[in-house]
Amino acid sequence: MSRTSSGGVTPPIITFLKEEARLLQKRATAEEPNALRRLQVGSPAVALGADTQRKHALATIAREIGFPNWQSVVACFEGREGATFEAFLHPRRCHVFWNIWLASYDEAKTVRQEHGGYLLSYGKQFIVVDADYVTSLGIDPFDSRWERIGRDWHQPGDMDARSGLALDVAKQHMNAVQPEPAAA
Repeated sequence: MSRTSSGGVTPPIITFLKEEARLLQKRATAEEPNALRRLQVGSPAVALGADTQRKHALATIAREIGFPNWQSVVACFEGREGATFEAFLHPRRCHVFWNIWLASYDEAKTVRQEHGGYLLSYGKQFIVVDADYVTSLGIDPFDSRWERIGRDWHQPGDMDARSGLALDVAKQHMNAVQPEPAAA
């Protein structure tokens, strides 16, 4: 079992994302076009292919799931003070939905309690979203883990339940960037 820098157990989402980065690096080293394209988007000045380093793959994975860099991913999912979910919970595919955006957590919590929905965070802001939005994140809106966290991502009642939901979101993000199957 791997450990965090502070001695805690590495969250499953970090383990999953590190494995995704390892696979991306392996594909880039083999000069697979999709892997090289993914890496090139975030590191246009870096010579890729056989010289691809794990740090390039980690940075790419971070960017693809809505974070500016790998350090932000680790800080967020290890629960470090001041870390935010960045755009992890608001990918482009969710921009089409109507949401209620709020600057204050207390106000967002009140809106969610009065009108239903799911309370998410984006950077230092808060969003109350509906079931369709949650579905587009790759999570079943009726998953029992939502009730365990009180439908509140920012201050969940059950951290393990939120961690499981976060892993599902990360898997959906990774599915969104995988190559299309070759036509037969």
